[in-house]
Amino acid sequence: MRYALILSLLFTMPFSVWAFVYRPMNFAVYCVANEIKIRSKNLDYYDEVNRQYRNLKSITTVLDTSTASALSKIPSKSVSEKWLKSASDAAKEYGLLVRSVTTAGERIESDFCVLPVDLNVSGSFESLYQLIQHIERMPRISRIDRLNIQLVDDNIIDARMIVELLSKNGEGS
Repeated sequence: MRYALILSLLFTMPFSVWAFVYRPMNFAVYCVANEIKIRSKNLDYYDEVNRQYRNLKSITTVLDTSTASALSKIPSKSVSEKWLKSASDAAKEYGLLVRSVTTAGERIESDFCVLPVDLNVSGSFESLYQLIQHIERMPRISRIDRLNIQLVDDNIIDARMIVELLSKNGEGS
């Protein structure tokens, strides 16, 4: 009977050690290894996410700089007269005959005022082209809304352009 008890103890001891110690420990090691694998896989994306973040940050910086630059080109209303004089002087300098320069009613759009300027000139096409380039190079945000050109003679054209000047709302006179 003792031998049977010792033999059964010898056979049940390894099984009980496996069932109560090794198996739970092995399962815990498997779970930790699996968690490490999952977290390592997630870490692979951090470099890409960080690269995208740095790229987005540099784009945002460029956009902020561009926005500040654009807003600096929007003067107060009182500067509109300087633009009108500069455009008229440039037209005369390029050999254009300024027939009229008139402003229409100013309208408010969001935080800005838009002043349409009706500019009628006569002269050569090259001179008109130089005037348009001069208007585009002026340190001010403006938009040529309409441009009508009619041929009068072989080298003479009549042109009417409506340029919209942007200014800050609530500033100036």
